[in-house]
Amino acid sequence: MEVSVLWFVAALLVFSLAYAALRRVRPEPAPRRPLQAGVLAAAAATIAVSSFAVWQVWPSNADMFLNLKVDGWPQGAVLFALGVLGAEAGWLGELPPVLARRLGWVAAAGVAALLTLMLSLVLAAGQTRRW
Repeated sequence: MEVSVLWFVAALLVFSLAYAALRRVRPEPAPRRPLQAGVLAAAAATIAVSSFAVWQVWPSNADMFLNLKVDGWPQGAVLFALGVLGAEAGWLGELPPVLARRLGWVAAAGVAALLTLMLSLVLAAGQTRRW
């Protein structure tokens, strides 16, 4: 028996149940302050550190109970929490223009870095082949 490719549904169910239990014990807090770049940087750092720690115990290709792919859960947990915070604070309805512009530049830099990496991998693979 295994969860197979729907491991993320199992993870989402666990996160949702944990959030429901939390809100049963602690009601929704007062509105939070607007989204700031530091919150996103903290989320990225948390994902990096927690993923690295989990990967030390469960590598990406390791056999896991019910094939749950535990190596991907830190990212899911942090992004779920970020989504909950954003929904509770209404971040998407009032994204400051300065932050939107900065996030746009970060996204553009990420796409450029990804394309550069892909191109370098294609060129490196082409150099190893003998025509």
